[in-house]
Order: sequence, then C-alpha cells, then structure tokens
Amino acid sequence: MELFGIYVITDLEPTLRERFLRALAPWDLARPRDMAELAVRVVQGEGSRITIASTSRWPARRAGQLMAQAAGVTLVRAPVSWDRDVVEATVPVGDEEEVNRLLAGWAWGLFLWAATRHPERERWEGVEIVRNKPSTPVAKAKPARVQPRPAAAAKGVVVVHQSQSMVRGSTSGGAISRIRPPQSAPRRG
Repeated sequence: MELFGIYVITDLEPTLRERFLRALAPWDLARPRDMAELAVRVVQGEGSRITIASTSRWPARRAGQLMAQAAGVTLVRAPVSWDRDVVEATVPVGDEEEVNRLLAGWAWGLFLWAATRHPERERWEGVEIVRNKPSTPVAKAKPARVQPRPAAAAKGVVVVHQSQSMVRGSTSGGAISRIRPPQSAPRRG
C-alpha cells in the first residue's frame, strides 16, 4: 500500500486540529495515521516556527522547509526524540488572524511537498510544477521560488510554476518566505 498524505496530531483544543484539516482539505492531503507518509504536530507556543528533529528523514526535512518558507517562519532543527517523519508546527497563543495565516501557509507548503513527491495524483489534474535544475554551483544555487498563478477561469484549476534547486541545502536557521500560497484554493473542474 502506498503511503500518501499528512496526519495531523495535536493535544490542543479539537477546533485547532479541525481548522488545520480544513486548510488541508482543498489539497486532499489529510489521511489516517496508518496511511500517511508524514505527521504534523500542531502545538501552541510563544511564537510561530517549524521544528524538525535533527534525525529527521529527508522527506520530513523538505516538508518542514516548504512549510516554513510558505508561512515565513523560522525552521528549527532540534535534538528531540520524536518520530523521524514528524514536523512540529508552533502557533502563537491568542492571535487568531495570525493562526489562520499560518495554517493556510503550512497547508500550501504541504501541498507543494506532496505535489513534488506525487505529481501523478489524479486529484491534482491541472496543477503543473516545473522544476529547473540550477546552472550554478551548489553554493550559489538560488532558493526555491513558487509563483502561484490565478485559477484558470474556464477550468478552475491552479497552475504553479516552480523553479527549484535540486540540491539539498541546510535546514537550520530562519526561512524567508519566497513561496506564497495562492489567493484561493483550487476548485474542481
């Protein structure tokens, strides 16, 4: 059985989990734990950030990178002892508007992560991810840039063009958002 999608873990109020599941719904990414290839733990803290274990597998590290870039938050690699396929997303306490922005950005980052891993998904017909290998050495490779285009009026699909370095960079330090979520979620054609 092929593992696909994201399982959302949270010890917080059930409404926060439900809000994140609603943000993931347009991208058809939510799965039960035994069918998901990645788990996202949502917690509350003083600030917003994405945390991955220093022993995380490459797919979890890449998902964390894209989530951090999409929401414009810091990515932290920590010596924690959780599952190597878990990304922890920290939301600030009390700022509902900021929490909504973060959840939407993280859902968009997870969509990009899943779409680059599973471009053949039937649900994503009309979504195009274009990857260009850099012509510069690894040290000078440009970070990923994703430019969502407006939904096609006739077909109601989102077309995404992505120029992305195909090398694995460091995941520590702050992430500056260069990946922006689309203005609206895709509609079925």
